This record gives sequence, C-alpha cells and structure tokens, in this order.
Amino acid sequence: MNFNRKCSANYCLGLDVGTASVGYCVIDENGKLFKINRKGDTGNNKRNSLWGVRTFKSGETAKGCRINRSARRRYSRTHTRILELRKIMSDMVCKVDENFFARLDESFLWKEDKSDKAKSDYILFADKDYTDKEYYKKYQTIYHLRKYLLETTEKADARFIYLALHHMLKYRGNFLYEGQKFTELDDFKIIYEQFVTSLKEYLEIECNYDEISCEEIEKKLKEKKSKKEKNDEVSEILKKLGLNKKYAGAVANAIIGYKFNVAAIMNDKNLCDENGKEMSVSFASADYEEEEQKLSDELGEKFSVIENLKRLYSWYVIKQIMQGSDKNRVNYLSEAMVAKYEKHHAELKELKELFRDYKTQKEYSEFFHKELKAEGKIRYAANPSPCTARILDDDTMEVIFEEPQRAITPGQSVAFYNGTQLLGGAVIDRVC
Repeated sequence: MNFNRKCSANYCLGLDVGTASVGYCVIDENGKLFKINRKGDTGNNKRNSLWGVRTFKSGETAKGCRINRSARRRYSRTHTRILELRKIMSDMVCKVDENFFARLDESFLWKEDKSDKAKSDYILFADKDYTDKEYYKKYQTIYHLRKYLLETTEKADARFIYLALHHMLKYRGNFLYEGQKFTELDDFKIIYEQFVTSLKEYLEIECNYDEISCEEIEKKLKEKKSKKEKNDEVSEILKKLGLNKKYAGAVANAIIGYKFNVAAIMNDKNLCDENGKEMSVSFASADYEEEEQKLSDELGEKFSVIENLKRLYSWYVIKQIMQGSDKNRVNYLSEAMVAKYEKHHAELKELKELFRDYKTQKEYSEFFHKELKAEGKIRYAANPSPCTARILDDDTMEVIFEEPQRAITPGQSVAFYNGTQLLGGAVIDRVC
C-alpha cells in the first residue's frame, strides 16, 4: 500500500516481521489508527485504516547457499593446486609430449571440434608405440601407477609423474596431516591415551584409561561389522569408562566418521552454527577443512581435543583401507589400494570358477551377465546419463547409452552410478 501523502502530524509505524509475512500498523500520537483516502473498486474515495499484513513465500536458511559456496571454494582451491602443478611441470612434460595438456583440456569435445593439437583418438597417451590402451592394460587404476612410481628405480615418463601428482592434489584425503606417514598412526594406544589426556588437561573431564579397555575399543573398530554396530559397541565401552551417554555417543560418532556434536564434546553450549543450533561436524565431510579452521580460531588451545579426536578417526580410516593387506609390508596408501584391488580380482575369479564347476551355463549367465540399468559417466565433468551395461565375458562388457554421448574415446573410463552410489566401472576399448 502506498503512503505518499504529505503528513504534518507525527505518526508511528510498527512492523511485525515474520518468516512468511510482515504486519504493519500506523498510529498517531494518541495511539489511534491513521486513516488514508484511497479509491475503491467502484472509483469512489474510501477512508482506510493503515494496518494490514503482506504475505510471501517462507524464508529459508542459508544452508543451501553455504553448501554451494563451500563447494565452489573447494573447486577453486583444487583448480589452483592443479594450475600450480602444471606451471611446475609444463616444461618437463612438453619436452616429451607437447600436445599432452591440449588433449586433456579438450577431452570433453567432439573430435571434429578439437583444435589440431588435441585431435587424437586418445586422451592421455597418443604416441606411435604407446597409447591409452597400453597404459590402462598395465595400470588398471591410478594407484597401480602410483605404486609403480614408488617402487621403480628407472627414470619415469614425466606424464606418469604428472598424472600421479594430479591425482594426489585433486583427491587429497582430509584424514592425513602434512608429512604424516602410516606408521605414525599405527599405535592406537598412544593416540587414544593422548585424547584421554587432552580431555583432562583442557576440559577437566575424567575418562578412566586402562590398557584392557583400550585394546577392547581397538578390537571393536577393527572387526568386520557395520559402522552402526561399531558405533554402539564403542559407545558402551566409553560409558563404562566414566563418560555420560551423550558424551560417549559423540566421541564414538567422531571416531567412526559420523556427524558429532562439537558443543557436547567441548562442554560448551555456546558453540552454535549459523542457525543457532549446537555445532555439529563430521571428519568424513568434504566441508570439514573449512569447519576445522573456524573451530581452531574459536577454541584456541582447546582445539587440541578435536585434533586428538581426529587422529583416532584417521587411524580408523587407514585401518579400513588397509584391511585385508599384510600390514608389515604396506607402508603407503597406493600399496594398500592395489592390494585391495588384487584381492577383489582374485575373489571374483574364484567365484566365477565355483559357478562354472557347480552351476549351469544359464545360471552363470543370469548371475554375471545380467543387464545393469544405471547412469553412466564418461568423464569427471560430464553429467551422468542413463545407460544399460551387459557383461559379455570375463573381461568385456557392452554399454548402450539412451542418448548419444559426446567425444567417447578408447582408453577413457566409464563409471556407473545409482544416484550418488558408485556401482562399478570399465575402460573403453572401442566405440560403435
């Protein structure tokens, strides 16, 4: 409602602002409603009291914007790291392959849309005697390449080094501290004792420490059970050691990688998020890097409690990665991941042999060659597209997309998703 008339009398405007409405009221010095002349629907002047309400769509929290903003910051930092790596290695790589970066940068384009430098049937390697086919045959995953670079005494191709460093910078884990090795996170007793000590030193919280209970927690975390079962069992042990139910639950959540209540851990109800609720974070979250800096600034020296708690989470994550490997021989993440891959490959081979020995060909085909309806993704920046995947034999599958895909090239990888869940993947051998 417009209120543009000149008014010589004093008046007071009152507003009642809500999440979905604003109420207003104009009164004079005597507390009586102000009135204003306006034309009615019939064209005649009417006197109306200046009060009413305007409604609108309910306001929403900034959570969505904050998540997008955090994602943009992560992408920006990742992009900056990759650019710095390229600056450092460009001369070294271009001496071997002057078109290497051009092919990478234009990998999302149709071949006819690419520049002359990038026009090739392959993305990574387009040498006469070495292409993407040879590369993926030897290095089934990026961890196979990283493991090779760790172990070889020969001078490696500069492109190999770039790809390995690119992967490390782009997908760097947030559970490792700078310069930290697996051996520094191997002794659970030391890490757990440091956490218990920090509780007493900074928060004056007593948690009885004994080696038997410590070993019991370590054993529970190593067992092949669901995260929920581990969480409940660890929480029960912590309660027996003197922590209350809420506190024990928060500590167990943090170690497992669930979201945990920071305000409860720090015994400080004033630790709130932007919505006024008690602050909660997860060490497993991609956003934790930003949250960590905020917590460090706000908690000061007490942040040592969160750091020690994160070390327990780091130990748990590494043990999950290294599960099934010979811990006396595995010193690097790439070794653990390759061992995991080889273990899965061997178990799948054994399963197929069992089916061949004890099942009919029809049963074998129904189990292993069943069509998979999923969303396929050719490259990191591409949008998933509906497709059907059908296994033809032990190492070959056919993938048919419902819509034509741009710039599919032999040697690239295709990944299959169900929503956000990764189902599997394969290396493209040929395009029909």
